Amino acid sequence: MRPSTLLPLILTLLTPLVSASACVAGGPSGSVTAAMQCCTLASGTRYQFYANQAICVVADGNLWYYNACVGKIPDSDLDTKCIPGSGPGAFATSTSTARETITATGNA
Repeated sequence: MRPSTLLPLILTLLTPLVSASACVAGGPSGSVTAAMQCCTLASGTRYQFYANQAICVVADGNLWYYNACVGKIPDSDLDTKCIPGSGPGAFATSTSTARETITATGNA
């Protein structure tokens, strides 16, 4: 394969890695489990170490689907927050914005 065709191919494959959002879901374990099912349906990657808190990393193109799915969870007392991963300065070595801490509270 020629370098002139290899570079665009590599960039195409790497783009989804930076154009993704991380969504944190916290709340009752049943609602968090349902949110993680939404993550799977949106082709996201799930991280769940606690029953009442989980993280879904989903491509920006599928974020609307994840949000719509989570919004339809019946009787949900879920608290969600999505943090974009492809905003300005995604490749910067340092950031000038304040760090955001997300804390999940509630009864498991």
